[in-house]
Amino acid sequence: MQYICNSHSERARWLAERVNGIGASEVPALIGLSRWQTPLSLYAQKIGAAPIEDDRPEYVEWGNRLESVIIDVFAERTGRRVEESGLLYAHDEWPWARATFDAFVNEPGYERYPMEAKTSSAFRAEEWADGAPPVYIAQLHWQMFVAKAARKASIADLIGGQRMVWDDVPRDESLIERLFYAAKDFWRCVQTRTPPPADGTEITRDALRLLYPKDTGEVRLLPASLLEVADVLEFTKAEAKKTDEVRLMAENTIKAAMGDAMFGVLPDGRRFSWTTQQRKGYAVAASESRVFRSLKSKEGD
Repeated sequence: MQYICNSHSERARWLAERVNGIGASEVPALIGLSRWQTPLSLYAQKIGAAPIEDDRPEYVEWGNRLESVIIDVFAERTGRRVEESGLLYAHDEWPWARATFDAFVNEPGYERYPMEAKTSSAFRAEEWADGAPPVYIAQLHWQMFVAKAARKASIADLIGGQRMVWDDVPRDESLIERLFYAAKDFWRCVQTRTPPPADGTEITRDALRLLYPKDTGEVRLLPASLLEVADVLEFTKAEAKKTDEVRLMAENTIKAAMGDAMFGVLPDGRRFSWTTQQRKGYAVAASESRVFRSLKSKEGD
């Protein structure tokens, strides 16, 4: 491995280096496992269209502060010798393949291998039902790829700030190969400034706004391959309009039956409200209107 910098003592440089390669936390996005990134949003960051800022949410800050504690507890519970790291390394042959290692484990019978410390919301606890979640398994395999000789990796996750779980993940060469080729193709996109395909997420929608903030005024002839895409767009718009019309008809029918009542109840217990709502006057005049809602049935109805 090639040492690059220390993520703790050289944080500004560490942030700057993120555009020069693909890290372990980023590679899951390339195979559809990330909730936070898509290939296009990651591409926007790598070419500088989307800023990489050191403006971390509070939960990320707490995760960083608790990292050492999690590593210490993992060492105590497993009886393994663990060395805290925080160092950014690059692969010897593929320098764009990078990983920041939280720690390394020295265990008899194994080459020195990576250990990752995480903090998760209590709402994510079920994701650990069968061991480490797929997104973490992908991250660990990228670390094993960068570390080359590692035959396994470990992860410890403090869930809800109250319960720590951990798992050993054995090396899977087929997964490493899948990650490598996905990352290699993506990095070629970055080098040639060829955006990866778009998907149907809001994350990608926001990335497109950053990639193309203004129009040039030109008219561009689009490829014939988009004819079917245009058909899909027209079809979904038409279906959405039909759906809106059906919904509005249903709402109006129920409103007509309710009249001036505040609540309406069906024989099966489903309930509706049509309440008067006042709007205070600021830049526009104050007004009063009714708001219609479908309500959940009460228990026992």
